[in-house]
Amino acid sequence: MVAADIVIIGAGPSGLAVGACLARRGLRARILERGETLGWSWAGFYESMRLHTPRSISALPGLPLATGHYPERAELFAYLEAYAQRANLQIECGCEATSLLRENGGWRVDTSRGALQARHVVIASGWLSELREPELNGREKFGGRWLRPVDVRSRDDWKDRRVLVVGLGNTARDILAQLHRSGAQIAVSVRSSIWIAPREILGANSFRWKRWIPERMLPVRRLGKTALRVAEWIGGHFWWSIQECYFRDLRDHGLSFKSPDEIMKDQWSFRVPVIAGLWVDLLRRGQIAVFPGIAEFTSEGAIFVNGRRESFTDIVLATGFSDRHFPLAGELKWPPRDGAVPGKPGLWLCGARPALQRIGPAARRIARRIARDMRRLKSA
Repeated sequence: MVAADIVIIGAGPSGLAVGACLARRGLRARILERGETLGWSWAGFYESMRLHTPRSISALPGLPLATGHYPERAELFAYLEAYAQRANLQIECGCEATSLLRENGGWRVDTSRGALQARHVVIASGWLSELREPELNGREKFGGRWLRPVDVRSRDDWKDRRVLVVGLGNTARDILAQLHRSGAQIAVSVRSSIWIAPREILGANSFRWKRWIPERMLPVRRLGKTALRVAEWIGGHFWWSIQECYFRDLRDHGLSFKSPDEIMKDQWSFRVPVIAGLWVDLLRRGQIAVFPGIAEFTSEGAIFVNGRRESFTDIVLATGFSDRHFPLAGELKWPPRDGAVPGKPGLWLCGARPALQRIGPAARRIARRIARDMRRLKSA
C-alpha cells in the first residue's frame, strides 16, 4: 500500500481548486481522476454548453478566467488545463477510486491501480459525475435513435429530423437552441412545473442575486422561526415575481410555473432555475412544441400522459444528473455540504453545491483546515 498524506478524488474544478490551495500552503496532494484527462466530466459536455454565471464569479482561486463574459465549454476546459499546469498539480488520470475505508487513523483508498493510505481524503467528484437515468416505460420499443446531450453535435445534419427532448433544465435549454440552429423540428416533454429566471436582472447576473436570496438570509435563523418564515416568504415571492414579470405568457405555450413555496424548497436544496435564452424566444414563436410527461414509448415515438400520441425520429434524454454525487462518502444528510464530513475525521467534500462560484471559498476553507492539522501532526 502506498502512503500519501492527502488524496483528492476528482480532477474537475473542485479537485483542482483544493489541490491549488493546498499547494500554496506547501502541501502536495495526489489527485485521482477516473477519466482520460483532467476535468473529464466537463471535457465530455455537449458542444453548446455555456456557463450561466459570468467569468468574474466563476474563476477558481488564484487565476482569473480570461474568456468571454459567459464562458463556453471549450474555454472552460482550456482554463482548467492552464490552472492545473500553473499550480503544478500531480494528477493521475485513468485512476478510479472504488472504495474508502477508515484504517489506522487515516483512510484506505482502493483504486483501479491499487490502494493508497492517506490521512486526509477530499471527495471532489462533483455533481456532474453521474447522469440521471429515469425509468421509461416502453423504452425498448422505440425504433429511432436514443441520444444523450453529448451526442447532439452541431456539425450533424438535423434537417427534417423530429426530435423530442425529455426534460427541461439548463442542459435542455442549450440542447433546444442547438437543435434549432441545426435545422431540427423540436419538441420538449415537461412532466412538472418549472422555475425560470432571466440570465440577468437589472443588469446583474441572476446567480449574483441568488447569492443574496435566500443564502444571505441564513443569519435570520438566529432571530427565530418567525423571522426565518418571513424571510423565506420574501425570498420565494421575490423569485416568483421575477418569473411572473418576465415569463407569465409562457403558460399559453404549455408551461406551468412553481409557486413561491416550491421555489424556496428548490433554493434550500441548492437547485437552480432554468435560465432563459433562445429557447424562450422559440417557444413564443411556436417553434418548440411542449408536451406533458410521457406515459410510454412506442415504436414510432411516444404517448403522453394526456393521451396524445406523437412520432419522433430521435429522443434526447436531458433529465439531469444523479442526486448521489458522493457515493464514496456513504450516507450523507441531504443536501450535502462542502467541508468536513460529520463523524468521519479526515474526510472532506468539495463541490457539493451546483455552482462554480461556491468552489473557491470551500476549497480555501478545506485547505486551511487540512494545513492546520498537518502542522499540528508535524509538531507533535
